Amino acid sequence: MNILMSIKPCFCNLILDGQKRYEYRKRVFSRPDVYRVYIYASKPICKIIGYFTVKRIINDTPSMVWNMTHEHGGIAMKKYQEYFKGHTKAYAIEIDKVVKIAPIDPKQALQGFTAPQNFMYLDEDL
Repeated sequence: MNILMSIKPCFCNLILDGQKRYEYRKRVFSRPDVYRVYIYASKPICKIIGYFTVKRIINDTPSMVWNMTHEHGGIAMKKYQEYFKGHTKAYAIEIDKVVKIAPIDPKQALQGFTAPQNFMYLDEDL
């Protein structure tokens, strides 16, 4: 199973460069068979620019997830704390293999596309 995940462009670049090895989320996909995550660079880019495979998902308190992942999280502690403020659960998707692709306009590749707030399931590879 594949998903398309909205990610801010500044973090997309860190993922594609191999500097960011964890993608933080307040919630994650419920399906255990998600293998490939297509990277949708949100505004102003609005294109699918690559994908990564999921190594594992860490699920714990925000402070524990930070302690385990911050060296390769690609975000400052203050921004991380702001993002998870008021939340008791945090998820870190561990990024495995990263592949950069020629940008794809999702409106042409996916019928009726609207940018997902977090992620959306895909029936096939792009």
